[in-house]
Amino acid sequence: MRKYACIVVLVASLLSNPLDARAFAPLKGRWTFTLMPEGQVMVITGFRFKDKGVGHMPQTPIERNAIAYRETDSDFSASWEHKAHIIVTGSFGTSTLVLRGKKTSDTTVEGTLLIITDTPDPLSPTGFETVTGIFRGVRDS
Repeated sequence: MRKYACIVVLVASLLSNPLDARAFAPLKGRWTFTLMPEGQVMVITGFRFKDKGVGHMPQTPIERNAIAYRETDSDFSASWEHKAHIIVTGSFGTSTLVLRGKKTSDTTVEGTLLIITDTPDPLSPTGFETVTGIFRGVRDS
């Protein structure tokens, strides 16, 4: 009887939240991300996730930006520092970017984007101008 109760609990948990129960492939590899900050220009950029929570954007003639990330079977977060000339030449200059999202399949991710600028803003909880948005990523083949 106990064996059947465990099976019922397992099935119920899978049916109630199937995405969280699924283990997706690790991020390791090359990805193309579409960043959509609110009120800003959409940006498409590449990332290469390596082992042990580190990675980088593709090398540019100007510099290479390191990324720190963590992941579980179904979600991840990543952050990096960049200079304005690398991603956006808009008003927010050198910034810290944070991604928090879910793996939606072995080859796709999506979630929220937070950009914390170096521009002071006393009305912001961070003390600096912040921009929010969303992102989507697709594993390169």
